[in-house]
Amino acid sequence: MDRVKKIHDLYLKSILDIGENDEESASQLLQNEGINPDRLVNDTLRKINGYEFELMKKAASREQENLFNAVTEKIAWLMQKAPERIITLVNSFVQQRVPAFNFKGTTADSDIAAIFDQIDVVALLERLDAIERELA
Repeated sequence: MDRVKKIHDLYLKSILDIGENDEESASQLLQNEGINPDRLVNDTLRKINGYEFELMKKAASREQENLFNAVTEKIAWLMQKAPERIITLVNSFVQQRVPAFNFKGTTADSDIAAIFDQIDVVALLERLDAIERELA
């Protein structure tokens, strides 16, 4: 409700800035132009919500992509240091959610991509980070 009030106030202020003296005159000016002030606010709020939703979707998609890249890069790097340990970790972690998963260590990108939305990627990344610290 606060957002509706803020938007409404912005419209009224913009109309006041073009020469009207008070909110009542500003609302009347809108109505004289065939614009319902309340509908204008609601339409604008709906557009803002639509833009915010699209921005949130894009941000979530970018965050997921960043997580995916971090996990697959970390797996690829750790596979050079301790392949058996990483294969065991990834399989044991993922098989809790996806029993048929069988990571062999050669195609991390496609293997992880196939089950990415079914696992707790942040927790997997934390475990990989812990192994990386141990190996450092």
